[in-house]
Amino acid sequence: MDFFRPRGDITTVLDQVTRDEQDNTLFPLSAETTLFARNPERRTHPFSTVIREFTCRGAPNFGNRFTFDIGSLAAGDLLMSVLIQVQLGHWLPDYIVAGLQNGAITYDNPSQDAYTWCNSLGTALIEKAELEIGDHILETVDGDFANVFSLLFPDINSQFGIAADALGRTPQQQIATPQPFPTGTNGIVTCILPFFFQRTRLKEAFPLASCHEGTVRLNITFKPFVQLIQKWDQTNPRTACDETPLNRTIPFTGLPDDLSGNPILTYTTPNYVPEPQDVLMVTYSAVVSGTLRDNYLRQAHDLLFRETQTFRFSEPLTYTLRTTGESVTIQLPLEANGPIEEVIWFVRRKGTAAQNEWTNYSSTLASEHNPTTNPYKGLVMWAKIQVNGFDLVEAEGDYFRAHIAEKHRGGITPFKNFLYGYSLARHPGEHQPSGALNASRMNTFRLILEIASPQTPTGGTDEWEVVVYCMGLNWVRFENGIVNRIFSD
Repeated sequence: MDFFRPRGDITTVLDQVTRDEQDNTLFPLSAETTLFARNPERRTHPFSTVIREFTCRGAPNFGNRFTFDIGSLAAGDLLMSVLIQVQLGHWLPDYIVAGLQNGAITYDNPSQDAYTWCNSLGTALIEKAELEIGDHILETVDGDFANVFSLLFPDINSQFGIAADALGRTPQQQIATPQPFPTGTNGIVTCILPFFFQRTRLKEAFPLASCHEGTVRLNITFKPFVQLIQKWDQTNPRTACDETPLNRTIPFTGLPDDLSGNPILTYTTPNYVPEPQDVLMVTYSAVVSGTLRDNYLRQAHDLLFRETQTFRFSEPLTYTLRTTGESVTIQLPLEANGPIEEVIWFVRRKGTAAQNEWTNYSSTLASEHNPTTNPYKGLVMWAKIQVNGFDLVEAEGDYFRAHIAEKHRGGITPFKNFLYGYSLARHPGEHQPSGALNASRMNTFRLILEIASPQTPTGGTDEWEVVVYCMGLNWVRFENGIVNRIFSD
């Protein structure tokens, strides 16, 4: 029997199915590359990711400075993330802590006697973190910048898990009942240290293999204990900044009887600080091999990285331009260097120290807050950035809140937390730079702010401070195991 080929064009299943918008997005007809076939010209490097834990040198107590050694032999060749994991202690014994957690024990007078750790303890705990290489500091970050980073850079869909499980941050300052620990029942708080290699997740890394073994160190300084606690009842704050729950007799309901069967009604807290029970550094790194590792070990190379230039103005009124009855206008000099991608700032009342509200950047303290008569509002009424005397941008304060929130993945979160900023890049913080302003070529770089004078319940005005972060670009050179900035101040 003869075989006859069907007449007409060849028709396949794909020809019978119409393309929709999803197909055009995922598999556009104009694409120059395909995901269905491997590109033989694309170079790949095999690697393995590792997670390591390290102990520190020195006493990791509140108010102390201690050091972690980071070596490539133990941590890995390419360092991508660094975390500090803290096992908290408590001023109450374990049986009372367990009873408070399961509801068997309650405070008789919680508004007076219930103390808790401050909000966002995972960021407030860090006074300063230094990445030291050899005999110089490559980058320094603090708890304030860690909080700014956690609000701006992570995707809004992942921020709840980071805040609840790692940092111990809650949007409402007061929960229903006093809880001993901010992140659940185990008392473990994770401090995310936003060094440059961690801010662009999984796209940048610090080559430990290019450094002499034993020269890379992480220096951590914790805040004192008195700066990390607050009263549970926000309407009844501490009367003094050094007030603590130590050496206090606290009445409870539900305490177990003593050995003679007599009921116990009170407990007296010790007069010493409950230091952290354990502090570990957790690293996330990659181990490479072959020619790539040989090049990291032996070849000189440069690395583009984003450095944080911090400017703190604890007495901003010394830069006053004019004063009205309701506001103060100040002119802050920013002595930044190198290409600057963005300028981020916040204003914080000094009255936040009473309750250690380190993440409260609004005009209202928690003890003064009323959703109707005294809601949370921003302190910046108007702002201007000047370069060499010329106005670069000028707008109301809410514009800078919306602008910096729009430029980052944090979405509405930084806007609601009263972070301000202006981006000089189209896509700030991404792996590929997309714009900057060279501050080294400028004679003057100023941030002019009009601040609404925060009012106190007694009718006076509270003092405040301004913290500015200039996110800049710099280069670091690795050669013969020695690391140095190419451009420095």
